[in-house]
Amino acid sequence: MHSAPRTAPQQSPQQSLGRFGIFSHELRSEDPALQEQRRRAAAELEELGFGVIWLGGNSSVHHAAALAGSTERIALATGILNIWHEDAATVARQRAELEEAHPGRFLLGLGASHAQLAQNYQRPYSTMVGYLDALDNAAAPRPGRPPDPGGARTEDAASRPRPGRRRPPRDGHPRIHQAGPGGPGRRTAPCTRGHRGPGKRPRPGTCRRT
Repeated sequence: MHSAPRTAPQQSPQQSLGRFGIFSHELRSEDPALQEQRRRAAAELEELGFGVIWLGGNSSVHHAAALAGSTERIALATGILNIWHEDAATVARQRAELEEAHPGRFLLGLGASHAQLAQNYQRPYSTMVGYLDALDNAAAPRPGRPPDPGGARTEDAASRPRPGRRRPPRDGHPRIHQAGPGGPGRRTAPCTRGHRGPGKRPRPGTCRRT
């Protein structure tokens, strides 16, 4: 009896980042005089065994695309792309083009930045939720997944939150709003301290809702 040969499971970018990565502002520079130097540096980092290059500052998809052609395996990530500076439709298109040219090597890191660095900064959490929805709706179908009818989410319209309203948690637990290095608007783990069951508010002072 012969068994079918096993195929190695395909790793997602998050699973194949390796143990070490490098964060760099310089590798996202747009100075034409440094273009070849950036490409050589990315190739050398790959040869040294780094698993990912995090492009610092207000990086974008095209910064990653500029390094993808000079490397073969290393993952390229934005750390972070400022959602106030680029619209979701453009980012989704650029991301799909990069994924088609270099499958499985790009990670899109998003951030809401800070009020001092962005114009029209308001309601960062709600804006981020809307941005993610727009990316989902504009994204090309993933391999092996049939496209949604009309290119939209197969989701009951009545269950979708209205613009500016917070998305309710699906597990009945309120969410913790976590500030700090990641800034406001981070989606965090459920708050279970003082929780008294689905649909009931936690005890005062035990957690903050987003």
